[in-house]
Amino acid sequence: MRILLLRHGEAERGDSGTPRPDFGLTPLGRKQIESICFDRHLPIDQVLTSPLPRARESAAIVSAELGHREPTVVPTLAEIGEFGSGQESFPTFVRRVLAFFDQVAVSQTPSTLAVTHGGFIMASIRGLFDIPTPGTGARFEPRSASLTEWRFENGSWELSSFNVTVAT
Repeated sequence: MRILLLRHGEAERGDSGTPRPDFGLTPLGRKQIESICFDRHLPIDQVLTSPLPRARESAAIVSAELGHREPTVVPTLAEIGEFGSGQESFPTFVRRVLAFFDQVAVSQTPSTLAVTHGGFIMASIRGLFDIPTPGTGARFEPRSASLTEWRFENGSWELSSFNVTVAT
């Protein structure tokens, strides 16, 4: 089975305040998502999305392109600091991300597309590779509208690709 993590397109964010308001995608963000080309030989069985507007808008565009019904909103796909009360430590966030991966593994759904956020994708790498926090200071930042693919085989997760942009 596999999980494709799609980072939402470029987001329209408010000017100030913490947390910053989420107004969905910019025109560029919509174009980024509309230009994604999915391999038709690897069907997607379900589309899940974070509840945040920038992810939901991205998921709606992708679902329409794939001919899927409306994506399923999964609150645990939210970005750190934007889930529940917003008061979440990084270790708690990583545990939330790992719990999502456990749920997908148990579901036995062959192919899942989850529209989420850069922090969620980075936490999946830190959590599944057991990289300590704080780490070395090295950074990896998924680009807007990029795909990261994980495969679950023989009881463990394998990172197949990271930060791939696939445009038509």
